[in-house]
Amino acid sequence: MKILDGKKIADEKIKALKEKIKSLSQKPTLAVILVGNDNSSKIYVNMKEKKARELGLDFKKFVFGEAVMQEKIVYLIKRLNKDKNIQGILIQLPLSEHLNTARIIKNILPEKDVDGLRKDSLFTPPTIQSVIDLLQIGLLEVKHLNAEKNFSVTIFSGKHFRKKLLKALNKIFGHLVSESKNSKDADVVIIAKGKAGFLKADMIKKGAIIIDVGINKTNTGKIVGDVDNDARKKAGFLTPVPGGVGPLTIFNIFKNLIDNK
Repeated sequence: MKILDGKKIADEKIKALKEKIKSLSQKPTLAVILVGNDNSSKIYVNMKEKKARELGLDFKKFVFGEAVMQEKIVYLIKRLNKDKNIQGILIQLPLSEHLNTARIIKNILPEKDVDGLRKDSLFTPPTIQSVIDLLQIGLLEVKHLNAEKNFSVTIFSGKHFRKKLLKALNKIFGHLVSESKNSKDADVVIIAKGKAGFLKADMIKKGAIIIDVGINKTNTGKIVGDVDNDARKKAGFLTPVPGGVGPLTIFNIFKNLIDNK
């Protein structure tokens, strides 16, 4: 099993991004809205804030309790839309069940939707772009799978993410990619369930490329993905957690933010 090192790739890309930021007369600001106490959400927001500080960017975090009323979040978004000093608005998902996520997202201006959640957003969703970046590297390194040969993919995720990812994959790879309903037959398995150890060895074929988007915190405080140990050993290529999709996703968020300046 070989590691697809997202952190290494992101670190290389960030060097160029830092140089671009230095040339800006005004540093862009990212506003992040966090609702509730979801551990994975807190981890991601902290990672984004840390990277923003490292890049010398402004970062504003707005935290609401689990029971916050939808109108309060919408009011904040509308205020941030009007703020010329805010170049990007990001809502950390998932939101509380009583909130209508789609309606809340719809209030973000398309040009400030750096997470690419709106249908008319100006940006590719950073997580999806990161999956594609890592998949392209994996495909190039696997001898029997390359940009000139068909490959099959199984996606374990929510309906919204799966639909957007399939659309992006079809745009990049066209007829070369097909969806496999049976993960045991898939050349590529992409998993974003948010459930530690969800993907077992008997669910994949030997040598498959596994893109692990999941991030979970164990009782001991360890950060793990959605793939269990035996499946990791059986994979041909694997993104680690942490250090795989996460760092690239954060890079792509800030790339969208800078591109919007």
